[in-house]
Amino acid sequence: MSEQLKTIPDEAARQIIENPGMKDPLEKLRTVDNMGDFFDKTNDLAVELYFQNPQIVSEEGVEVEKIERAVRHHDFKGTDPGSGEPYNRLLQAVSFKEQIARSIIKNVISTGENRLGLTDAEKPVLLANCEMGTAFDNLYMQFNEAIHHSPVEKKIRGMIQSDGKEKVIQGLINADMIGQSRNYMYALFQEKNSDIFPVPVSYAEMFPDSIGEIISVLDKLNDKLSVFRDAQSHSLHYYFLYLKKALSEKNISRHEEAWIRVEKAWMEIKAGCSLST
Repeated sequence: MSEQLKTIPDEAARQIIENPGMKDPLEKLRTVDNMGDFFDKTNDLAVELYFQNPQIVSEEGVEVEKIERAVRHHDFKGTDPGSGEPYNRLLQAVSFKEQIARSIIKNVISTGENRLGLTDAEKPVLLANCEMGTAFDNLYMQFNEAIHHSPVEKKIRGMIQSDGKEKVIQGLINADMIGQSRNYMYALFQEKNSDIFPVPVSYAEMFPDSIGEIISVLDKLNDKLSVFRDAQSHSLHYYFLYLKKALSEKNISRHEEAWIRVEKAWMEIKAGCSLST
């Protein structure tokens, strides 16, 4: 992954939040007792802090209006995901704003009174989601790079343009590269010298560092959830356990079943905030 595709280190966001001038804004957030209001106010503060620290993220070559729309509203309109540097700059900018927001959440949730009414299970889930955020951002950046700029994906697009999508897919099925269900939603393609067609490769194999970071956080979260005996904790524990298994599954033929289990586990999460990734 090229340098410009990486997220800003989390330490930069933490330093902004630890600035002495942040004491009053953080204390005000600790008085909020509604989850929706808390997230809205956190986002507003993160946007404000992003634009107060313009030196952190390079916005060179990107129109100011596009940066504004992306950071404030997650609006990427007018910028092609395959455009390279312009889109990558927007991704990095939005990611850093979210890093600031996650640092705010971790600071507020980890200290002070629990005014938001988080249960014993919901608090570690919220904090774990903050911990995983940057790894998921990096995963998407790597995915976007592979989809739009890798020689293999360009080759597949060329095959589709010349032979048609159905013929290419059928060729992959006949070569036993994908199953009859055409389930390659959680895989990318990689070329090997001995194969006529590129072969599908799981995210776990293609992006081991980002997936590894996410799995590490999920392991720690599940350790915490496993000690609670209430129904909500139990349902959250199994949801994140199945999520870990799906993300780390390298056998393409097992992906469909693995992600069906994730969806079912999500639907069975008991009443509460139902915090998700």
